Amino acid sequence: MTKTAFPAVLTLCAIGLLAIPGPVGSLPAQEGSADTETAADLIPSPTRDDVPARFQIVVTEYRLDSPPAPTATAAEILERLKSGDGAAVTDSVRLTASVRQKAQAQFGRTAYVVTGRTFAGRGEPVKSFSATHFGTMVEATVMPQRGAYEVALNYEVSRPERPADAAGAEDETPPGMQTFNVQTALPVQLGRPALIAGHSGDAVALTLTVTQNDPAN
Repeated sequence: MTKTAFPAVLTLCAIGLLAIPGPVGSLPAQEGSADTETAADLIPSPTRDDVPARFQIVVTEYRLDSPPAPTATAAEILERLKSGDGAAVTDSVRLTASVRQKAQAQFGRTAYVVTGRTFAGRGEPVKSFSATHFGTMVEATVMPQRGAYEVALNYEVSRPERPADAAGAEDETPPGMQTFNVQTALPVQLGRPALIAGHSGDAVALTLTVTQNDPAN
């Protein structure tokens, strides 16, 4: 029986909500003429009144009715997800982070599945059960870079291939487990989804969207 490292309880740890003391320096502006966009023009300042900027980070998992073509670009896949053409959201995790601070959210569940039966005499067989742990975990850190924000992301999922309690009397085989782990660091444009992973075999696509909250709220 496959067991994952996810606990049986729901844990939400938003480390990034803790404000760090002292100013967090704003991005240096690039030299240029009055007609040249600087880094400060391209992105919002990470600070306001010495309060770290706060971000909403959303990781969304889509299930497609058919995998994208191998030649499909990220922009084409994102457009398909946006339009809902053969794509449905199967999971979404949202957490808040402060700039330069790691935020983490973890959601877990325990299910008990039949792993065997013991026959004793002429009575009904005695079923034996085993606990299976599964869930979702996401860690993210937002770092200001010249002209952009970079997000370091760790996203882990494990879940039964079918509901663990869906087995009927005719099928008590423990369900298989579907797992995947995405670790990446990439620049993002605030408010615009980025395609971070996909798997044609499972027809799955993952997107990351980061927006900046108003520090006053």
